[in-house]
Amino acid sequence: MDEGTGWIGNFDYGENLVWTGNPNFGLGGGGFAIVLANPVSSIGIGIQTNLYGIFASTITLFDTGGTQIFSGIYNGDSTGSEGGDHLFIGLGDITGPNIGAIVIRP
Repeated sequence: MDEGTGWIGNFDYGENLVWTGNPNFGLGGGGFAIVLANPVSSIGIGIQTNLYGIFASTITLFDTGGTQIFSGIYNGDSTGSEGGDHLFIGLGDITGPNIGAIVIRP
């Protein structure tokens, strides 16, 4: 999806987005997992739900062996502002590049 042409939301106009669907219309809408080929020290994720309103997302990080190293719940507000005010979460691992996978759950 692209903000402003295929998606009307909180991201800046023209941004490329990954859309996991809308469970209200039978189009998925579940979590999203990213497994990295090479571990990293930090990540940044912008999130917005399909439906407008207050929402919570859980972000879980795993090391390269599949062991959970962090999990947190973050709150956002999904609107159609197109102003770049989406929920942004930046996380880092100060012990080194140990982040091997990221799971985002609604």
